[in-house]
Amino acid sequence: MNIDHEITIEDIDIDKKICIMLKVDQQYLKKRSIWNKLLNKKQQELDRYVHSQSGAICQTVVASSRLIKSSHEVSAVTGTMVLVNDWYTPHHRHKQSMRKKAVGKIIIQSLYIPRCCSLHSYPQSMKEAIDGTEIRRFYKTTWISGYMQQIGGNTKVPCIRYFRLEGRFITAAIGMQHEVLYKIPLSRVTQLICDKSRILKKEGNSISHRYTLQQLDTLAESHANYPAQNDSTSNYDFKFQLNCDNDDSITFSCESIEERKKWIHFLEVMINYQPDIPDWLHLYDQ
Repeated sequence: MNIDHEITIEDIDIDKKICIMLKVDQQYLKKRSIWNKLLNKKQQELDRYVHSQSGAICQTVVASSRLIKSSHEVSAVTGTMVLVNDWYTPHHRHKQSMRKKAVGKIIIQSLYIPRCCSLHSYPQSMKEAIDGTEIRRFYKTTWISGYMQQIGGNTKVPCIRYFRLEGRFITAAIGMQHEVLYKIPLSRVTQLICDKSRILKKEGNSISHRYTLQQLDTLAESHANYPAQNDSTSNYDFKFQLNCDNDDSITFSCESIEERKKWIHFLEVMINYQPDIPDWLHLYDQ
């Protein structure tokens, strides 16, 4: 049996514990009254699990701190807890060893949001909360990086830079350990061209959610075995081009066909996958 339920706890104390309890409804408790027991002596199997006063079937206790990675930032946690019953009534009451039973498990998904006086909008459901944290992960992940040669855009002559593909931008730096020199916004890209053939065209400002984050993760895993570039001394003969909405074009050159495939595969996804960051996350990421 699967049960989905969502709750919101305001002003949570990380030093306290939370008790999660599954209970039968009040109608079931009325049926278990003394008068009904006299009329119907046959005891249902579920009755052995039901607490006579609270109507609880099972419970688990978890420390609030286990649901919070950091008290200073938005954090999501998923964990599995065992549901136990300490008041089970065995068929033979003298078998006291049977009184405590593990009756199932519960998967807890929690999202912690620090209270902020200037924040007025919070997620209204767990799905909205998880979607928000996944969108933030999309923007904070470096999906691909490496040296390429660039001409166009920020540079009018061929220039070798270390590039990273991170959410909304391709960032450029002199080397792996150097600070970002400039960013190329993917929102301005309208076409992706390789070997004079158009691979992708973005229609207007519409955003396609054709690919999910899970598919991006799969793409990253499939390219993980390609050898990484360690220096900027290679020959860069394998080109692709980005055309932008201001009639500018940027040509990138990679050191191998495999490296170019990696960039094209990710760009195909990310040019058309630019979701908005929710306000409740944007405030904490500033």
